[in-house]
Amino acid sequence: MHYLSLQGLKNVFSHAAQQPGFRLQNVGHSLQGRAIDLLHFLSPTSKNRSPFRVLLYGGEDATEPTFSQTLKQVLRALMDPHHAIHDLPCEWFFLDCINPDGYLKNEGWYAQPGDLKTFFENAWEDPHAQMIFMNAERPELHALHRAFALSQPDFVFNMHDESHFPADGYKLALSEPVDDAVFKAHFERVAVDMDVSISEPIIMDSYGREACFSVSPVLAQKPEAFV
Repeated sequence: MHYLSLQGLKNVFSHAAQQPGFRLQNVGHSLQGRAIDLLHFLSPTSKNRSPFRVLLYGGEDATEPTFSQTLKQVLRALMDPHHAIHDLPCEWFFLDCINPDGYLKNEGWYAQPGDLKTFFENAWEDPHAQMIFMNAERPELHALHRAFALSQPDFVFNMHDESHFPADGYKLALSEPVDDAVFKAHFERVAVDMDVSISEPIIMDSYGREACFSVSPVLAQKPEAFV
């Protein structure tokens, strides 16, 4: 298993745009000038109904690439005229990647997502103060606002993947102890761009069971929710 490259994701959108019912348009660009595109699909079965407008996107946090696989599978279903997804009275909108610059910087580990060393040698994130939703001047945020204006969605889903970088630090659930040296080079490499400190990395056997974890209170009240 591997994650799509940025070009692979773009190719999925380009292929879909050539199929009946799809339309692709540019809505903006990244800090480094990479295109951010919006794909629109309206099923023929929805034309006589008031469709529920759905906008899906992801990639805001650059180490969270699973959204690309989700988009690929949904688009594959929509391109199949016999798929049950067409029973839903929906008008669909998809942003290919809201943070293409960050996505590209992480491609070094996408081909080996289960390899911890490869991940730490290639993982990269925006500084927290410069993340898309923390900086109103980011052109990616302007692209997202334009997508909202064009799609007028009834439902928006920003697809996150919490397997690597949850909101308040590095939290990794590992099946066996790991030498701290594996992490040292990574933290030194990203220190310029990320607000990491020696107190942030937490390596543990059971995710979320320490008080500093954001899920800890819920876990204490209802542990079965995390089984």
